Amino acid sequence: RQLAASEPRQDQVRPATRMSAVLNTVGALRMLSHTDLAELERHMHLVAFAPRDVILAGGVVPDALYIIESGVVSVSLERADGWFEVGRMGPGELLGETGFVDQSPTLGRSCALTDCMVYRIALADLEPWVKDHPELRGALAGLAKFRAKARAAMLESKPVATDSPGFLRWLRSSVTRLQGGRGER
Repeated sequence: RQLAASEPRQDQVRPATRMSAVLNTVGALRMLSHTDLAELERHMHLVAFAPRDVILAGGVVPDALYIIESGVVSVSLERADGWFEVGRMGPGELLGETGFVDQSPTLGRSCALTDCMVYRIALADLEPWVKDHPELRGALAGLAKFRAKARAAMLESKPVATDSPGFLRWLRSSVTRLQGGRGER
């Protein structure tokens, strides 16, 4: 997926700025012309996040679209036993598309796993683009749908416990034996 996102577009010229370089890697924005992307740059604001900083909290309706320029972002869902990581995202990927598509709250929490540089575009600044480019809303809706299916599949599947051969099996049986021996005393 990241290799496909890094493929150059047919109408792409050498990026003049960091912002244009990032915009050229975002698959959901590929239908926009070079001129449109250059105009969109005016609404982008770069934000730095340290490891463990929350970029997008769970349960809130996003008021912006976030584009990861650099770093790794961890996306987690909250369960009864704590936070469960469902995926990681990197450069050129988007966060906050649900706020743009249907104003629904995020189900997951997005935190910086490493130092991250993320561009923020306010949804109010994106609204005019949707009127001129309805395919943009369609691309973001498709992304939201894909992520919802992936999340559902991940939450439905249960990990299978395997009995490891060799040293780990011996270690588990030894610990179990030791714990059983203590209880008898």
